Amino acid sequence: MRCEPLSRCVRSVSGRTGEICVTGRIEDVIVVDWTSHYPQDVEYTAEHSHPAVRGGCVAAFGIEEDGRERLVIVAELDHAFDGDTDAVAAAVRGAVSEEHWIDVHEVVFIAVRTVPKTSSGKIRRGESRGRYLDGTLDVRYAPAEPGRATATGARRGAFVRLTRPPGTRWLPEWVPGGCPGTCGTSLGPG
Repeated sequence: MRCEPLSRCVRSVSGRTGEICVTGRIEDVIVVDWTSHYPQDVEYTAEHSHPAVRGGCVAAFGIEEDGRERLVIVAELDHAFDGDTDAVAAAVRGAVSEEHWIDVHEVVFIAVRTVPKTSSGKIRRGESRGRYLDGTLDVRYAPAEPGRATATGARRGAFVRLTRPPGTRWLPEWVPGGCPGTCGTSLGPG
């Protein structure tokens, strides 16, 4: 096992004296809308979103676009799968959105056994990101419209994520019409 400097790996310290909990490498953390997400959590959700997604063959990483970090998921489909890839992509988007409250910028399915891995079988997210950006992944399916905010076929009743504009402090300042219920204001005109 390669030894990394502790400052590159530590994500949190437990409340108990002398104990430390290492949860991942800092450079792998995906920050979307001021919220940090561990890629292994997103990958686990994507793997379990649809039976056609191969376990252990998903890479989640962030890319910079329009001054914001966006989430990209690269995954392999089961070699025997011969169904609707749009439905699988919608399932991945829906599951990640529901579990982690982030939108998936793009879901890309690649050829079987082509997700970059180490000799011990760990996902090489940095290499996956680089190959995605330079277009050298062996892509089998990518949506016709990358970056769409909502997947067609996503589960009904999925949440809508609101992001607070910079410089605002209170909900009624940035929600048109204020906040219903406990704030005493309505969301209607006037």
